[in-house]
Amino acid sequence: MFKSLLFLCAGGYIHSFNESQDIRLIGGGALVYPVTSGYFVGCSFSICGFPFLAGFYSKDLILETILFEGVNTLFYVGLLAGVLMTVAYSGRLVYYVYIKGTKVCVEAQSERDWSILAPITVLFVVSVLVGAGYT
Repeated sequence: MFKSLLFLCAGGYIHSFNESQDIRLIGGGALVYPVTSGYFVGCSFSICGFPFLAGFYSKDLILETILFEGVNTLFYVGLLAGVLMTVAYSGRLVYYVYIKGTKVCVEAQSERDWSILAPITVLFVVSVLVGAGYT
C-alpha cells in the first residue's frame, strides 16, 4: 500500500511541475504542496521501516524470520544492505522535497483538487497509520 502511495505522490509532483520527472529540478515541493509532501515523507519513513509504521512490522518480520531460519550469512548481509539502501534513497528524496529549491515553473493545482487528494489521504491512513494497529 505504501508503495502505491509513493507512486501517487510522485505522479502529483510530476503533473504539477510541468511534467518534469527529474527530482533534482522539482525539489522544494513542500512549500507549494505541504499535504502531499507530508504524505510523501510519511510513506518514505514507512518504506524505510521506521518504528510503529506499517513498513516497520513487515520489514521486522522478514528480517527476524530470515535471522532465525539459519540462512546463508551472505544472503543476510545482502538483505541488510538492501534495507540500508532503501533508507539512503528515501533520505535523498526527503532532502529534495523539503530542502532543495525548485528550478521549474509550478502549477499549483493539486492541493486543491480533491480527486487527487482524497485517494492519497485514504492510502496514507491505510498504509502508514494502520501500523499502530498491529501491536
